[in-house]
Amino acid sequence: MLLLFGWQWLFGVNVPIMLLIVILGVRVLPTGSGNSSGAFDWMGCIMLCTILILSALTLQGVGDLVTHVGA
Repeated sequence: MLLLFGWQWLFGVNVPIMLLIVILGVRVLPTGSGNSSGAFDWMGCIMLCTILILSALTLQGVGDLVTHVGA
């Protein structure tokens, strides 16, 4: 399919999947009227951002390594 449509179609495929997940989330998940502490988890946010950045850099480095080895 990649040769037929190009790599750009991969992004378009995700749109209907995302819409389905949002619709199911609205129907299945309860409303926000529960008992929440109201405090934002800053430490969790910092840790998540750090993990995502390091994961992206690692994957980019592995891709560069594979590209140089294959060339």
